[in-house]
Amino acid sequence: MGKFTAEATEEQKQAMVAAILGMANDIAEILSVSAGIDCKLDPERNSHFCATVDFKDESGYKVYASHPAHVAVINGFIKPILQPGSRAASQFKLA
Repeated sequence: MGKFTAEATEEQKQAMVAAILGMANDIAEILSVSAGIDCKLDPERNSHFCATVDFKDESGYKVYASHPAHVAVINGFIKPILQPGSRAASQFKLA
């Protein structure tokens, strides 16, 4: 999850979501990926976007975390429009 900079354009936001979703084509360890922009139902408190990526196990996450396609999405699409200090992440096991 994160917040956009004030300068982030709608085109950049949509390109970021598409890039996140596209990682499933390049990283075999991804079982599923969802990403989207906040609906602004609680704009004062919510993050501006969120992504959820599922893996079979911890080793799949570790491959993903350093995979060149993931790093490219971070550097090319997320970091340029991410408000500094707004990123939040959590890894947890599904029941």
